[in-house]
Amino acid sequence: MSRKSRPLIAALYLLILASAGIVFDSASAQSELPDATAFGSPKDAEAAAKTQRAAELARINGVFTALQADPALAPRVPAPALAAAKESLARASGAANDTDNGAYLLYIADRKVQLARALAQTTYAQEQYQQLVAQRDRSPNANSSFTQIAPMVIDTPQQEELQRGAAALHPSRDRGALHFFIDDVVVLPGTITLTRDTSNGLIALSVYLRRNPQSQLLLVGHSRGEVKDDAVQRTAQARADGVRNYLLRLGVQIEQITLDTKVSGEESQCMRCVDAYLDPPWATDKN
Repeated sequence: MSRKSRPLIAALYLLILASAGIVFDSASAQSELPDATAFGSPKDAEAAAKTQRAAELARINGVFTALQADPALAPRVPAPALAAAKESLARASGAANDTDNGAYLLYIADRKVQLARALAQTTYAQEQYQQLVAQRDRSPNANSSFTQIAPMVIDTPQQEELQRGAAALHPSRDRGALHFFIDDVVVLPGTITLTRDTSNGLIALSVYLRRNPQSQLLLVGHSRGEVKDDAVQRTAQARADGVRNYLLRLGVQIEQITLDTKVSGEESQCMRCVDAYLDPPWATDKN
């Protein structure tokens, strides 16, 4: 990478950081950072950018410190990856005061730390999987179909970032898909209403889908009542349609979204919700 291109990368990364401070409300961003564009003079704008760089450096250091303190991951970080992360953090230690290269150094440090963490997670997951396989093989019912072990799913750094940003949607793993629970979706004539937390979670989800155009999202609109009641079915469909239209307005491609509905009996607690499944292996095209 040439030295001339670093200021451009730095400027682009600062814009990404400012955007992330607005979209995501996660543990990695405890306080709102000042927006450099809100200041009139170049001096004030640079002061805001310096504050952003300092906050980002603190965040990256926090992630690295947590990685080193994690009893499951710390011993499994490959030595070269650990050394590279330490070196990149040392180079970024003065990034707050480095107008030309600060944001670039922070970007490199963040990638190195995330890579070290992802490698450790992969090793840990593989070891756990091997232990389960060994337990299965020792089982007296090893030939039973009930003892078959499905491949383990390892979240990517982007998926982990998504789950932090969409924490209000209660992310979890369900049958190989990343599941989000969109609650309290109120259907009104021609539209829906969402809570602020739900809206922020959907914004985070839309950012992930725009970054990953190959990803698919299955939306299942729920309603409570008689399965054969057309009005109840229409309500469930409107709930799923409303969430899809909201994501489309946020820039998600319509080809990425599939719709379905589910009507539950009176005992169901999911009366005004939509289930969202990211990259479900069982999804079919129902648009």
